[in-house]
Order: sequence, then structure tokens, then C-alpha cells
Amino acid sequence: GVLSSVALHPLYLDVESMWTDAPQQPESLQNVPVDEQVTKMIASARSALDQLPDVDYPASLAAKLDIARTIFRHLFHSHTKTSAAYIAFVAENAEWLRPYAAYNYLAYELYQTTDTSKWGTLARATESDVDDLCSPEAPHYEYIEFVFFTQYIL
Repeated sequence: GVLSSVALHPLYLDVESMWTDAPQQPESLQNVPVDEQVTKMIASARSALDQLPDVDYPASLAAKLDIARTIFRHLFHSHTKTSAAYIAFVAENAEWLRPYAAYNYLAYELYQTTDTSKWGTLARATESDVDDLCSPEAPHYEYIEFVFFTQYIL
């Protein structure tokens, strides 16, 4: 598998500040109110998770990823994707970001297992495979962009 010493785990996402407080977000977001759906999702997740006796890492991660996906759907194409900072981030970090995104797609979306022995020839993905998996023409490219987006925010 592709392990990255640079990528941060999505559990570290601060979903409350992803919309407006993240310094990486473009200035165009300063006048865009936080979506009510996002506010409700955060409140609901906080309420449910705060009632647990112990920290539930899988539930926390699932809630953060759900909220992050909603934010992504609202902001990415209209604001983030075309910002100079985001474009520079992807270009400057392509060496680790692209293989990391490809691995995430294979492990958590396509095969739904980190057991690479179940991935056939992609168990030993080549640079060409990563190029194909991260191609804007790939049918799953929005998943790749979501991984790029979360790493950009982190």
C-alpha cells in the first residue's frame, strides 16, 4: 500500500472551520454563509458523540467525512477548485498526493479493503496506474478530488 509520511489523517479535520476559517479557502467565501445543512450536521454529530462514554474514533471519522463531503459538494467546484492556492497545493504536492489519493480510492471506495492482495494487478500499482486513477477523465475523479480537498484543508 501507499503510506505517506506527509498526508494527515482525516480524523484531524476541523469541520467547524472548514467553511470559512480555514486560511486556505479563497477570499470569495468570506461573504458566503455557512450552509444550514452543515450547521445541523455538525450539531447532530456533536450531540451524538458527546453522549458516548468514550471517544468513538470510527464514528468520529465517519461524521467528519460526511460533513466534509457535504462541504466539498457546496464549495469545491464553485470556490476552492479554481483558487490559486488550491491549484498550487495540488501541483506542489503531486508526488505524494496523487499516490495517496489513488490508494484511498482503491482501499476505501473500489475494493473497500486495505488488504492489497485482493486488488489484483493494482496491488502493485505503477506510476501509469496512478496516472490513470487520478486522471480528470476517470469516472471516479470526484473521489480523487475529495481526497485532494481534505488534504488541502488539513
